[in-house]
Amino acid sequence: MTNPAMPDLLKVGMTSRVPELRARDEDLNTTGVPAKYEVQYYAFFDDMYLAERKAHQKLKQYHYNKEFFKVDVPTAIDLIESLKLKFIKIFTGPKFEREFLLKAQEKERQRAALSRKKAEQQAEHQRRVEVMKERDHRIENQINKFRRTGIVEHTQEKLFGHLY
Repeated sequence: MTNPAMPDLLKVGMTSRVPELRARDEDLNTTGVPAKYEVQYYAFFDDMYLAERKAHQKLKQYHYNKEFFKVDVPTAIDLIESLKLKFIKIFTGPKFEREFLLKAQEKERQRAALSRKKAEQQAEHQRRVEVMKERDHRIENQINKFRRTGIVEHTQEKLFGHLY
């Protein structure tokens, strides 16, 4: 949840209720809080206690106080979704949907670029293997030619000696 009165802070917690109702709770919106909380994201986890504990651990570097973290919403969501816990994403605030789409597209571009690079490296490796096989074949032919002509000083060991 975010609060316009605290623009740099994000509240990350759990509730057994509908998050929008929790955002309107009196204990959150006391007279000391000048604006209402806004839900930016929520998901259902099999074990909400474990999920909250792990989320707070992942967000530790951004910790401000209690359940408040000094982090942007997309970063927090990425960290929460990387907890390796089963979850069902229910809601992401509309102003962050575009950011998530752009991040997902960028991740896909990076994955595709990495895949292309790996394919290029494999192709280059295969090309080198073929070049070496061709060279070995030429050397083997040369050795056989020397053997047929009776030139004994040219042995396989001498021809290959400089390679090892």
